[in-house]
Amino acid sequence: MLSEQNLSPIQRFKTTLLDLHRFHIPLVLVVAVLTRARVWFHLDTVTLGWRQADLSSIAMNYLNNGFRFLYPQIDWGGAGPGYVEMEFPIIPYITALFYKMFGVHDAWALVIPFLSGVGVVIAVYLVTRQLSDSAVALVAALIAASSPLLSLSSQTFLGEPALILCTVLSVHFLIRWTDSDTLSDLVVSALLTSLAALLKLTALYVGLPLLMLFVLKLGRKTWRSFHFWVFGVLALAPVLLWYVHAYSLYVQYGNTFGILSGGYNKFARVELLLNGEFYVLMVKRVLLSVSTPIVFVFFLYGLFKRPIERVTAVLHIWTAAVVMYTLLIAEGNKDMMYYQLPWLPIVSVLGSIGLFYMLERIDRLRQWSSPLRQRVALTVVCALAVLSAVGVAFRSERVPITNLENEDRIRDHAEVVRRETPEGSLIVVVTSYGNEKTPTTIDTPPQMFYFSNRHGWYQALAWVTPQTIDSLGSKGADFVVVFDDDIGTFRSSSSIRQWLLTKAPPVVDRPDLLVVSLALRQ
Repeated sequence: MLSEQNLSPIQRFKTTLLDLHRFHIPLVLVVAVLTRARVWFHLDTVTLGWRQADLSSIAMNYLNNGFRFLYPQIDWGGAGPGYVEMEFPIIPYITALFYKMFGVHDAWALVIPFLSGVGVVIAVYLVTRQLSDSAVALVAALIAASSPLLSLSSQTFLGEPALILCTVLSVHFLIRWTDSDTLSDLVVSALLTSLAALLKLTALYVGLPLLMLFVLKLGRKTWRSFHFWVFGVLALAPVLLWYVHAYSLYVQYGNTFGILSGGYNKFARVELLLNGEFYVLMVKRVLLSVSTPIVFVFFLYGLFKRPIERVTAVLHIWTAAVVMYTLLIAEGNKDMMYYQLPWLPIVSVLGSIGLFYMLERIDRLRQWSSPLRQRVALTVVCALAVLSAVGVAFRSERVPITNLENEDRIRDHAEVVRRETPEGSLIVVVTSYGNEKTPTTIDTPPQMFYFSNRHGWYQALAWVTPQTIDSLGSKGADFVVVFDDDIGTFRSSSSIRQWLLTKAPPVVDRPDLLVVSLALRQ
């Protein structure tokens, strides 16, 4: 074994990281918290956004309507109770419990996403240490901690950080089981896999790396293994039970997030998969939002290195699973940036492995054999990584998880609607969103409903006719609300506007907001 003084600068660098292993998790925790701590000074942004408003409204409805866990409610279900087909609603439910115990404040909506985001960083460290060593794990965790997409998604009311945490921990505990045969590790992994799929069905992609771990341990006996089938039942039975129940809510009440029936279709379309712009967009987001260009280079270098036992086998299958997920859920990935978060763990792990492969390669090349040259090479690589991380910090301010300026305007308009309409009023929100869709294939914009604390119906401008307004009025609609850029389009639809205004005077008539009462039409 080489003595310390005989080690090359690159070998000494890795040895130092290994010797400091007891400080790795505290360091990673500090970095993970600091990279997302800014949100505690901007709590007014936590519930801004489409998905955030939906989850917030469900939490508030739990709080106000009795905590019936099996019956999550949205605000855009018309005059009905608003029970909706959705993913397992554990996050809004726990948030509602926080509201009950500590009072309604956006800070409590931040707790689960924030802690989950920090947890993802620690989970990446644990998995990487199992597959490699603590030096590689430290770098992988720092890569994950500096991801703009993870940082921003854990500073807003989204379920994706918790979902990614569950998937990474499920791999971690199954690796532990393959090493120790401890039944509790197998059970915990199965339950985490189940929770991930309950939070979002698309998380089932993690089944491929989990299956690879079973095959590596059990070989041809996998399909006859009692442990394998126990894992499958524990992982899939709760998922099946919940989504059967969720589908029954859709059948009875007609409201859905597009999980199994109707609503927004997140799956691939042939024309989308044949469009080169889709692939350019995905690569751009992974390069600039999930990680950084230099990390992506390390990721590719680690991905295409010679397989090394279970390490590369598991990571290759995990990468293939994420690619398949991206292609199968192409529409969702195109429309929503946070759908690319499943790329983060595998990019972080393989990015760190690729970095150390590259350093080892430099260490073996004769032309870099002198200590001075190795120090220069090490300094350059580390400087590139640091500069890349600094670039991430600046870019994270501009990653468009949601358009905050636009959301602020909607919230301001909603406050006016709340003031100018009686509590309990039912509203019809009209915008241009969904003009090209049909009422059965659209996902409803929830922000106006949530921020105004009003329930009701959504109508795209292309669908609005005197007959549709009449029909909604007969069902109990009290006001029609139009705002922002859609005001001009609505005013230009003179037949509808004049028809409304001759029946009832506007409650609010501003260039950016129109609220018309339907009371005189009853």
